[in-house]
Amino acid sequence: MSTASMGLPVTSLYGSLTGILYLALTFGVIRKRRELKVPYGDGGQRMLIKRIAAHSNASEYIPIALILLGLTEAGNFAHLAWLHFLGLLVLVGRCSHAYAIALDGTPHQYRVYGMALTLNALLLLCCTLLGHGIRLY
Repeated sequence: MSTASMGLPVTSLYGSLTGILYLALTFGVIRKRRELKVPYGDGGQRMLIKRIAAHSNASEYIPIALILLGLTEAGNFAHLAWLHFLGLLVLVGRCSHAYAIALDGTPHQYRVYGMALTLNALLLLCCTLLGHGIRLY
């Protein structure tokens, strides 16, 4: 049975885990808005600005990572271990980045590590898909 016919279990796993991260970031913004009594925008509040940035950044990178992971998994273009490795890169990268941005006093290096992990995962996924796309012609 192909991976695609099994419902993309690897992509589903990392989709659910990054979805939980996204929800945590969402609730972090909501809590900070209520605490600071800022119903919309950022009110010029540094910590609210940081939480909004962490949430926005996750909403920019997680979807493309999951699309690329899903395409790779659906096409059976990579071994299961490789798919999990790439999914973990995305998950750990996004968690590290969110941790660095959303919390005050967190070392900047976690943001750098998070972006490096995420961008490397995207690059490796693109290369994997591109390699298989080129082979078709």
